[in-house]
Amino acid sequence: LKWAGVPQGFRSPSRPAHLAGCGAWASMAPGWEEAAVAWSRSLNLFSGAAAVLGEGAGVLPLIFISASIWLAVQFSMVPLLRLVAPSYVQAVERVASEKAKESNRETPEVAVKSAMNDIGVRSCAFIFSTILSYGALVLTLNPPPEFVKDPDFGSTAYATFYCALAAGYFVWDLPITVIFGYGGGFLMHAIGCLSVEFIGLHPFAQDVVTFAHLFELSTPFLNARLLMIASGHTNSVFFKFCEAGFALTFFCVRILYGFAKSFAFARRVVLDLLSGNTQVVARKGVAFVPIAVLAVVLCVALCGLNAFWFSKIIKMATGKKGSKHKKGE
Repeated sequence: LKWAGVPQGFRSPSRPAHLAGCGAWASMAPGWEEAAVAWSRSLNLFSGAAAVLGEGAGVLPLIFISASIWLAVQFSMVPLLRLVAPSYVQAVERVASEKAKESNRETPEVAVKSAMNDIGVRSCAFIFSTILSYGALVLTLNPPPEFVKDPDFGSTAYATFYCALAAGYFVWDLPITVIFGYGGGFLMHAIGCLSVEFIGLHPFAQDVVTFAHLFELSTPFLNARLLMIASGHTNSVFFKFCEAGFALTFFCVRILYGFAKSFAFARRVVLDLLSGNTQVVARKGVAFVPIAVLAVVLCVALCGLNAFWFSKIIKMATGKKGSKHKKGE
């Protein structure tokens, strides 16, 4: 990560030069202009991140590169699929058009455009969750000595890389969630996860943050399921496998293991802050106490969000009416 080092005063460029030359995709990738403008503006919200990232400020370029890559992947997926899997794209267009005619809530053209946007977003979520799950499994099955010795303040280059990759993803994800109207739950998830990644990069609780990446194990199953629903392929054995795999990994990793690990971390930090010899103050200074408190709040809040989503999974599994997942998370 040495090549990514930048001065503490690093700021994102005022002009979205990273978008130059990409306009050619506009006609092939629906929603390009709105998403690109909102995404570039969102980067300005994080232009002062160097002041709060501590040691993690050195990977700001990597975060920026990651966000740029996800934007490029999002708007490249539909053109790419038109070339390599045209029958899939045609199936998605047909299903979206038929649903629009049945519901009468939007025109077939608008429905098809929305479906194409979803394909790009879900493809990004699928790829990201697969990559992040791999990194999380490596760190979980083979914990670095830095994490074993110092779980709250330990840091490794490998874990830092994945935290920066994830931070860039959520920089991309935040405006996308707003633009495409994925709802308050996903917006909370994007904001919370971005904050968690920044805290991990400081570094603080990087061991727990990289463990939280393991939550993404359920997401590839969910996105594969959603991509099949979009094209009308819901009667296959693989579709049933994805449904079962999603529910099982969500419950085992996010609920059972996730709750235990999260509340152990929250308890440890709270007891430390209440003690007369707090390591947070000794290692990070008094000014870091609010960030440590925020880490605990986010940890508990994300557990609550996972519990809420799991209740929706149960309702869907038992046939009770509930709102459908619209996004790959």
